[in-house]
Amino acid sequence: MSYILLFTVLGTLLFASRKLNFWKVSIGAKGNKSSEKATVNSGKPKIFQTSGEYVVPVIEPVAADFDWQKAEPFKYRPFKAAPYKMTLAIRNLEPSDLFLIEDTYLHRTNIREKVLNSKFKKNTCLLHDSAIPAVREFYDMAINFMCDRYPMYFTKSKADNSVYNEIRKESVPLDPYKVEDPETLLLALGKTLEEDYLILLKNGPEGEEGEYYLRAGISGFPAGFDPSQKFNMKLSDIHGPVPMYQSKLKLSMNKFFSRINPGQFVIRNNWSVQAHCKLFAVTENHAPQNEIIEAMDGSQMDFNKVLLRVERQCLTRLPNTRANVFVIRTYLTPVTYVKDEGLGEELCGAIDGLPDVIKQYKRAEAWGPAVKKFMTDEEIGLTGETYMPEILAADL
Repeated sequence: MSYILLFTVLGTLLFASRKLNFWKVSIGAKGNKSSEKATVNSGKPKIFQTSGEYVVPVIEPVAADFDWQKAEPFKYRPFKAAPYKMTLAIRNLEPSDLFLIEDTYLHRTNIREKVLNSKFKKNTCLLHDSAIPAVREFYDMAINFMCDRYPMYFTKSKADNSVYNEIRKESVPLDPYKVEDPETLLLALGKTLEEDYLILLKNGPEGEEGEYYLRAGISGFPAGFDPSQKFNMKLSDIHGPVPMYQSKLKLSMNKFFSRINPGQFVIRNNWSVQAHCKLFAVTENHAPQNEIIEAMDGSQMDFNKVLLRVERQCLTRLPNTRANVFVIRTYLTPVTYVKDEGLGEELCGAIDGLPDVIKQYKRAEAWGPAVKKFMTDEEIGLTGETYMPEILAADL
């Protein structure tokens, strides 16, 4: 699946513990992405305080003059002109950078709302009874994060148990423990966060051999899979179609899932290319190994509509239920932008470095030759000036 690595654990949420605020705001202000930039290659982040049995992250508000409409998306370019290596490739993440607001926020959350109000709700909104305590805990964490990190856009009202979203001009619940239907919480976060989120619980015996199961979440921007078909599956089965997963990643990922601690935040990226503008792409982005793929005709392509798709994948563990939460943010960038940035040769080298089984999985045999010719000016197709195309939900 395109969330190429899912990152979780059983637990019980005690009613009394719901009053413990997982998030603590410190004095000061930072920009939207400055701390993430500082920790991309850093060691252990210096952002933790202890509180009882677990670590309390410090969530810093953005600068007082932060304007979401001027917050340009972070430019992730994780491809390298080198042989492809399938590794976890994780790095530390500042807690304050777990959820982002960038200038795509309103458009993308509107798309998410459209998906969740369509016939595809059953494919994207996932909930198992065993995950209800974790859903409530994650909601409490996420909504308080948004209020603490972006106080100019999210306002609490305890009187009517609501949080007003100034950007979307709507309210969502404040206290999840006062909301009877847990699906209401999933859907509220589904249009409040631009990120997808998946909640995983550990089944079976404790220890490194135990597997994690997808039990709840919102997967509004899937890339090459139907989220509902992954629901209630263990990680090794979820990643069944992913080449090299069983031999290269299964053991190390299960170990990492078992060892991550509350208050610890990690991040990784993956990348691919797609020759369409859809965020909600159930069937378009991946191919089975036995599918015959034909190379696309670059002369008939507008390369502004051929997009680098990057996932920003974050993992943390909740302190009370001890569920693991996987947070995925999707970036779509025209390959024309990549070329203008002077990274065309790097992308060509990355495409060449893909093993045959990965090329097939990513459908690189279809778009790869055309993209490489465009990057080397052998073929410009129907491409004129560089522009950002309309990013779509899907044909809903």
